[in-house]
Amino acid sequence: MQPSKAFLQQVHLNTSLAAATVAFEPTAAPTAGCSADTVDYNALNVPDGGCCAYDTQCISKFCGAAWKCAPAPASPSSNPQTVSNPFQRVWMVCKQKAPHAPTVEETAADMETLEPANCTDEMSFESLCCARWEDKDFKHPGFMMLSSSRYNDTGGKSGSASHEGGQVIKVCTQAVNGMALMSKAHNDVANMPVECSNAHITAEQLSGESDGLQPGEIILRTRLLYFAGQQIPMSSVPKCEKEVATCSDGKEPTIVQAAWLQKVQPRAGLLVQVSAGNFGEALMTSGSFTMMAAGGGD
Repeated sequence: MQPSKAFLQQVHLNTSLAAATVAFEPTAAPTAGCSADTVDYNALNVPDGGCCAYDTQCISKFCGAAWKCAPAPASPSSNPQTVSNPFQRVWMVCKQKAPHAPTVEETAADMETLEPANCTDEMSFESLCCARWEDKDFKHPGFMMLSSSRYNDTGGKSGSASHEGGQVIKVCTQAVNGMALMSKAHNDVANMPVECSNAHITAEQLSGESDGLQPGEIILRTRLLYFAGQQIPMSSVPKCEKEVATCSDGKEPTIVQAAWLQKVQPRAGLLVQVSAGNFGEALMTSGSFTMMAAGGGD
Protein backbone atom coordinates (compact mmCIF):
# COMPACT_ATOMS: atom_id res chain seq x y z
CA MET A 1 0.00 0.00 0.00
CA GLN A 2 1.42 3.40 -0.99
CA PRO A 3 1.72 5.83 1.97
CA SER A 4 -0.67 8.73 2.00
CA LYS A 5 0.31 12.37 2.01
CA ALA A 6 -0.71 12.67 5.66
CA PHE A 7 1.50 9.72 6.53
CA LEU A 8 4.52 11.23 4.75
CA GLN A 9 3.99 14.49 6.58
CA GLN A 10 4.09 12.63 9.86
CA VAL A 11 7.24 10.61 9.16
CA HIS A 12 9.14 13.51 7.60
CA LEU A 13 10.62 14.46 10.99
CA ASN A 14 11.07 10.89 12.13
CA THR A 15 14.73 9.86 12.05
CA SER A 16 14.04 6.49 13.62
CA LEU A 17 12.42 5.14 10.47
CA ALA A 18 14.57 3.26 7.99
CA ALA A 19 14.23 1.33 4.79
CA ALA A 20 16.81 -1.22 3.63
CA THR A 21 20.45 -0.40 4.30
CA VAL A 22 21.78 -2.20 1.20
CA ALA A 23 23.92 0.08 -0.97
CA PHE A 24 22.22 1.05 -4.21
CA GLU A 25 22.91 3.71 -6.77
CA PRO A 26 21.08 6.97 -5.98
CA THR A 27 17.46 6.75 -7.08
CA ALA A 28 16.57 10.44 -6.98
CA ALA A 29 18.37 13.50 -8.29
CA PRO A 30 18.42 16.95 -6.67
CA THR A 31 15.24 18.83 -7.42
CA ALA A 32 14.02 22.40 -6.98
CA GLY A 33 10.87 21.75 -4.96
CA CYS A 34 10.11 18.90 -2.57
CA SER A 35 6.89 18.17 -0.72
CA ALA A 36 4.66 15.30 0.36
CA ASP A 37 3.36 15.23 -3.21
CA THR A 38 6.76 14.91 -4.91
CA VAL A 39 8.78 12.75 -2.51
CA ASP A 40 9.45 9.13 -3.51
CA TYR A 41 8.95 7.04 -0.38
CA ASN A 42 10.91 4.11 -1.87
CA ALA A 43 13.98 6.12 -2.87
CA LEU A 44 17.32 5.20 -1.29
CA ASN A 45 20.77 6.82 -1.16
CA VAL A 46 19.35 10.17 -2.22
CA PRO A 47 22.07 12.86 -2.63
CA ASP A 48 21.96 16.26 -0.93
CA GLY A 49 19.17 18.32 -2.46
CA GLY A 50 17.05 15.30 -3.37
CA CYS A 51 13.54 14.85 -2.00
CA CYS A 52 13.12 12.76 1.14
CA ALA A 53 10.56 11.83 3.78
CA TYR A 54 12.92 10.45 6.43
CA ASP A 55 16.63 10.48 7.25
CA THR A 56 17.73 7.04 6.11
CA GLN A 57 16.68 7.71 2.52
CA CYS A 58 19.60 10.15 2.29
CA ILE A 59 23.28 9.44 1.68
CA SER A 60 23.95 11.99 4.42
CA LYS A 61 21.41 10.25 6.70
CA PHE A 62 19.72 13.61 7.32
CA CYS A 63 16.43 14.79 5.81
CA GLY A 64 16.05 18.53 6.36
CA ALA A 65 12.97 20.64 7.08
CA ALA A 66 12.38 21.41 3.38
CA TRP A 67 11.83 17.73 2.49
CA LYS A 68 15.37 17.63 1.06
CA CYS A 69 18.46 15.66 1.95
CA ALA A 70 21.11 17.90 3.49
CA PRO A 71 24.56 17.56 5.09
CA ALA A 72 24.28 15.74 8.39
CA PRO A 73 24.28 17.94 11.51
CA ALA A 74 26.94 17.70 14.17
CA SER A 75 26.89 14.68 16.46
CA PRO A 76 24.66 14.96 19.53
CA SER A 77 26.11 16.10 22.82
CA SER A 78 26.74 13.55 25.55
CA ASN A 79 23.78 15.08 27.37
CA PRO A 80 20.77 13.14 26.02
CA GLN A 81 18.51 16.18 26.39
CA THR A 82 20.85 18.60 24.54
CA VAL A 83 21.02 17.54 20.92
CA SER A 84 21.96 19.46 17.80
CA ASN A 85 18.95 18.09 15.92
CA PRO A 86 15.96 17.88 18.27
CA PHE A 87 13.61 17.24 15.33
CA GLN A 88 13.73 13.48 15.51
CA ARG A 89 11.31 10.92 16.91
CA VAL A 90 12.05 10.10 20.52
CA TRP A 91 10.60 7.77 23.13
CA MET A 92 10.10 7.92 26.87
CA VAL A 93 8.59 5.60 29.46
CA CYS A 94 6.43 6.96 32.26
CA LYS A 95 5.23 5.60 35.59
CA GLN A 96 2.01 6.88 37.12
CA LYS A 97 -0.88 5.81 39.28
CA ALA A 98 -3.68 4.16 37.38
CA PRO A 99 -5.91 7.02 36.18
CA HIS A 100 -9.49 7.03 37.35
CA ALA A 101 -12.47 7.40 35.06
CA PRO A 102 -13.96 10.92 35.15
CA THR A 103 -17.00 11.37 37.34
CA VAL A 104 -20.34 12.46 35.93
CA GLU A 105 -19.81 15.88 37.47
CA GLU A 106 -16.32 16.25 35.93
CA THR A 107 -17.65 15.27 32.53
CA ALA A 108 -20.53 17.72 32.80
CA ALA A 109 -18.11 20.48 33.76
CA ASP A 110 -15.87 19.63 30.78
CA MET A 111 -12.95 19.09 33.16
CA GLU A 112 -9.73 17.42 32.08
CA THR A 113 -7.70 15.61 34.72
CA LEU A 114 -3.91 15.86 34.91
CA GLU A 115 -2.29 12.68 36.20
CA PRO A 116 1.09 12.95 38.01
CA ALA A 117 3.79 10.94 36.27
CA ASN A 118 7.52 10.35 36.43
CA CYS A 119 9.18 9.82 33.07
CA THR A 120 12.56 8.89 31.67
CA ASP A 121 14.64 10.99 29.30
CA GLU A 122 13.29 11.21 25.77
CA MET A 123 15.45 8.69 23.96
CA SER A 124 16.38 7.77 20.44
CA PHE A 125 15.77 4.25 19.17
CA GLU A 126 19.39 3.28 19.83
CA SER A 127 19.13 4.42 23.44
CA LEU A 128 16.03 2.28 23.93
CA CYS A 129 18.09 -0.76 23.00
CA CYS A 130 20.45 -0.17 25.93
CA ALA A 131 18.06 1.27 28.53
CA ARG A 132 17.89 -0.74 31.77
CA TRP A 133 14.76 0.94 33.20
CA GLU A 134 16.02 1.40 36.75
CA ASP A 135 14.03 3.46 39.25
CA LYS A 136 16.58 6.29 39.00
CA ASP A 137 15.86 6.62 35.28
CA PHE A 138 12.31 7.91 35.94
CA LYS A 139 13.63 11.32 36.95
CA HIS A 140 11.38 13.79 35.16
CA PRO A 141 8.24 14.64 37.18
CA GLY A 142 5.27 16.10 35.39
CA PHE A 143 1.61 15.72 34.56
CA MET A 144 0.11 13.56 31.85
CA MET A 145 -3.16 14.33 30.12
CA LEU A 146 -4.38 11.86 27.53
CA SER A 147 -7.42 12.39 25.34
CA SER A 148 -8.75 8.88 25.88
CA SER A 149 -10.21 7.80 29.22
CA ARG A 150 -10.44 4.19 28.08
CA TYR A 151 -7.41 2.23 29.20
CA ASN A 152 -6.57 -1.43 28.87
CA ASP A 153 -4.10 -3.78 30.52
CA THR A 154 -1.63 -6.03 28.74
CA GLY A 155 -2.03 -8.66 31.44
CA GLY A 156 0.99 -9.84 33.37
CA LYS A 157 1.69 -11.78 36.53
CA SER A 158 0.21 -9.12 38.76
CA GLY A 159 -3.17 -9.35 36.98
CA SER A 160 -4.91 -6.04 36.37
CA ALA A 161 -2.57 -3.06 36.46
CA SER A 162 -5.46 -0.61 36.58
CA HIS A 163 -6.83 -1.47 40.00
CA GLU A 164 -7.47 1.48 42.28
CA GLY A 165 -4.19 3.09 43.34
CA GLY A 166 -2.07 0.69 41.30
CA GLN A 167 0.95 1.83 39.30
CA VAL A 168 0.95 1.65 35.52
CA ILE A 169 3.68 2.14 32.95
CA LYS A 170 3.19 3.77 29.56
CA VAL A 171 5.34 4.11 26.47
CA CYS A 172 5.14 7.60 24.96
CA THR A 173 6.58 9.05 21.78
CA GLN A 174 7.05 12.51 20.32
CA ALA A 175 8.02 13.62 16.81
CA VAL A 176 10.57 16.07 18.27
CA ASN A 177 12.73 16.03 21.38
CA GLY A 178 10.66 18.39 23.53
CA MET A 179 12.96 18.00 26.52
CA ALA A 180 15.93 19.13 24.43
CA LEU A 181 14.03 22.17 23.14
CA MET A 182 12.92 22.99 26.69
CA SER A 183 16.51 22.77 27.94
CA LYS A 184 17.79 24.92 25.08
CA ALA A 185 15.22 27.63 25.81
CA HIS A 186 15.88 27.43 29.59
CA ASN A 187 12.18 27.11 30.28
CA ASP A 188 10.97 26.18 33.75
CA VAL A 189 7.78 24.48 32.57
CA ALA A 190 6.76 23.16 29.17
CA ASN A 191 3.73 21.36 27.79
CA MET A 192 4.58 18.99 24.98
CA PRO A 193 2.33 16.89 22.74
CA VAL A 194 2.80 13.13 23.06
CA GLU A 195 1.29 9.87 21.93
CA CYS A 196 1.15 7.19 24.62
CA SER A 197 0.29 3.53 24.62
CA ASN A 198 -3.29 2.70 25.50
CA ALA A 199 -2.15 -0.54 27.07
CA HIS A 200 -0.91 -0.38 30.64
CA ILE A 201 2.40 -2.18 31.07
CA THR A 202 3.09 -3.86 34.38
CA ALA A 203 6.33 -3.63 36.35
CA GLU A 204 6.72 -7.39 35.91
CA GLN A 205 6.51 -7.08 32.13
CA LEU A 206 9.04 -4.24 32.08
CA SER A 207 11.51 -6.23 34.18
CA GLY A 208 10.97 -9.40 32.15
CA GLU A 209 9.30 -11.37 34.95
CA SER A 210 6.09 -12.31 33.14
CA ASP A 211 4.65 -13.30 29.76
CA GLY A 212 7.93 -14.78 28.55
CA LEU A 213 9.42 -11.32 28.07
CA GLN A 214 13.04 -10.25 28.36
CA PRO A 215 13.80 -7.13 30.48
CA GLY A 216 12.79 -4.06 28.47
CA GLU A 217 11.49 -6.09 25.53
CA ILE A 218 7.90 -4.88 26.05
CA ILE A 219 9.06 -1.33 25.22
CA LEU A 220 10.62 -2.40 21.94
CA ARG A 221 7.52 -4.41 21.02
CA THR A 222 5.33 -1.37 21.57
CA ARG A 223 7.64 0.71 19.34
CA LEU A 224 7.40 -1.84 16.52
CA LEU A 225 3.61 -1.93 16.79
CA TYR A 226 3.52 1.87 16.64
CA PHE A 227 5.26 1.85 13.25
CA ALA A 228 3.15 -1.07 12.07
CA GLY A 229 0.13 1.09 12.85
CA GLN A 230 1.59 3.65 10.43
CA GLN A 231 1.52 1.01 7.67
CA ILE A 232 5.29 0.51 7.85
CA PRO A 233 6.32 -3.17 7.56
CA MET A 234 8.15 -4.44 10.63
CA SER A 235 10.89 -5.68 8.33
CA SER A 236 11.65 -2.06 7.38
CA VAL A 237 11.90 -0.75 10.95
CA PRO A 238 15.42 -0.66 12.46
CA LYS A 239 15.96 -3.26 15.17
CA CYS A 240 18.46 -3.40 18.00
CA GLU A 241 20.16 -6.62 16.92
CA LYS A 242 21.12 -5.06 13.59
CA GLU A 243 21.78 -1.45 14.58
CA VAL A 244 23.39 -1.66 18.05
CA ALA A 245 26.37 -3.98 18.56
CA THR A 246 27.13 -3.26 22.22
CA CYS A 247 25.97 -0.91 24.95
CA SER A 248 28.07 1.56 26.95
CA ASP A 249 27.61 -0.54 30.10
CA GLY A 250 29.25 -3.49 28.36
CA LYS A 251 26.03 -5.51 28.19
CA GLU A 252 24.22 -6.77 25.14
CA PRO A 253 21.38 -4.65 23.73
CA THR A 254 17.80 -5.71 24.36
CA ILE A 255 16.16 -7.41 21.39
CA VAL A 256 12.67 -8.51 20.41
CA GLN A 257 12.29 -12.27 20.26
CA ALA A 258 12.10 -13.62 16.73
CA ALA A 259 9.18 -15.90 17.61
CA TRP A 260 7.04 -12.89 18.53
CA LEU A 261 7.94 -11.09 15.31
CA GLN A 262 6.84 -14.09 13.29
CA LYS A 263 3.61 -14.50 15.22
CA VAL A 264 2.40 -10.91 15.30
CA GLN A 265 1.13 -9.37 12.08
CA PRO A 266 -0.75 -6.25 13.24
CA ARG A 267 -3.12 -4.63 10.81
CA ALA A 268 -5.44 -1.66 11.11
CA GLY A 269 -8.72 -2.55 12.73
CA LEU A 270 -7.55 -5.92 14.06
CA LEU A 271 -6.45 -6.97 17.52
CA VAL A 272 -2.73 -6.72 18.13
CA GLN A 273 -0.73 -8.52 20.75
CA VAL A 274 1.98 -6.90 22.85
CA SER A 275 2.53 -9.78 25.26
CA ALA A 276 0.20 -12.51 26.47
CA GLY A 277 -2.77 -10.17 26.65
CA ASN A 278 -4.66 -8.68 23.71
CA PHE A 279 -6.08 -5.23 23.37
CA GLY A 280 -8.05 -3.76 20.51
CA GLU A 281 -8.80 -0.43 18.93
CA ALA A 282 -5.97 2.11 18.67
CA LEU A 283 -2.53 1.23 19.99
CA MET A 284 -1.75 4.84 20.99
CA THR A 285 -3.72 7.82 22.20
CA SER A 286 -2.74 11.48 21.90
CA GLY A 287 -2.35 13.94 24.71
CA SER A 288 0.24 16.07 26.43
CA PHE A 289 2.97 15.90 29.06
CA THR A 290 3.64 18.95 31.22
CA MET A 291 7.16 18.86 32.63
CA MET A 292 8.98 20.97 35.19
CA ALA A 293 12.69 21.63 34.64
CA ALA A 294 13.71 21.39 38.29
CA GLY A 295 13.41 18.36 40.56
CA GLY A 296 13.95 14.67 40.04
CA GLY A 297 12.71 11.29 41.02
CA ASP A 298 16.03 9.70 42.11
